[in-house]
Amino acid sequence: MILLLVFCFSSIHLAWGQYSETFDVDDKGVLMGGCSGTDGTTCTMFDFSDVTWTIAGNLNIIEPGSGAKFESNDDFKTFGGVLTTTTGDIDVEVCWVSPILDISSAGNDVDFNLDISYTDFEISDPDYLNVTYSLDGGGFQTVQADLVGTGGRTINGGGTGTQNDIGISGGLSGSTLQIRVCTDFNSTNEAFTLDNVNVPDANVMILPVELMYFDAAIRQQFVTVNWATAKEENNNYFSLERSIDGRDFEEISRLQGAGNANTINNYQFVDKNPKPGTNYYRLKQVDFDGQFEYSRVVSVDFKNETLNIMHLAPNPLNDFLEITMTQELAEGAQFYIFDLNGKMVYQDSWPVNHLKQKIYLNNLPSGIYQLKMITGNDIINQQIVKE
Repeated sequence: MILLLVFCFSSIHLAWGQYSETFDVDDKGVLMGGCSGTDGTTCTMFDFSDVTWTIAGNLNIIEPGSGAKFESNDDFKTFGGVLTTTTGDIDVEVCWVSPILDISSAGNDVDFNLDISYTDFEISDPDYLNVTYSLDGGGFQTVQADLVGTGGRTINGGGTGTQNDIGISGGLSGSTLQIRVCTDFNSTNEAFTLDNVNVPDANVMILPVELMYFDAAIRQQFVTVNWATAKEENNNYFSLERSIDGRDFEEISRLQGAGNANTINNYQFVDKNPKPGTNYYRLKQVDFDGQFEYSRVVSVDFKNETLNIMHLAPNPLNDFLEITMTQELAEGAQFYIFDLNGKMVYQDSWPVNHLKQKIYLNNLPSGIYQLKMITGNDIINQQIVKE
């Protein structure tokens, strides 16, 4: 549960106060895996009621080489006053993600701290816990890298231990702060706990998350960015920002918001000039009174040589989609199609050196979908449209 100490009210947003998460109510989070996306709300059983934090990670990704996946018998939830897993063996990286905190009025000396513990973590697996934070929607930075073990994460291997008051002891400043704690381990005797996340400064405010989704995908030679809102209050406009390093963002488009709305509103922008390599995108949502908040950051790896590997036709499609590979796949491939809510609607496996296949999607409703291909260490995303 969130403990939010109230001091005063500001506009339509929540109250100013200290942010403290103590995980004191059981069975919040992912109660049972078998997820269709990277968001915890797509898993078979979940409960995020009365909490503002979320869970993210590689929940629906089959890791190349290992075949690992967050499975139906895995969980990532509150239990006994901490966030933990009661089954172990989560196999892929899963992250606890705090709400976006407005620290714009908290001065230039913001700090945070939290407690973590780990059991039977091995270096060879590898098993790890990584504490990171993001300022103003930028890339996440690791806190106390190599505190235990090496490799750039906070805890890497290290057997069994407890680390209290992990975090930043002052000096942070900006408009927003978000904290993320990620872990990965693959044996049933291994475990972790997260507890007592605190941002003690008196002028911290939790910003509401209005987005249903926000994603970006390659379509032909462009990058298409889509998002939707379920409800809007006092929303003036969205500023879509792009970065090539995940830190320094610039505005590439501005789309008018719906003002006040209780219906779903869909937005789209086609970036016709993506940069070579990885492109990072985020939204800045601005109210009529000037208050604003940032979305999470999404990325697309835009490589011309990668785009040329896979050809899709027709796109937009009616009943079928023909996928043609322009080169042999030495390691075969896994294909997935997701709708805009992250639900998997199609899955297939291709053998080594398979070059062409026609798949029938006539049962899919009209809309925008994302096709994901995993081959070896490469992951290719392209957007498809069903008419």
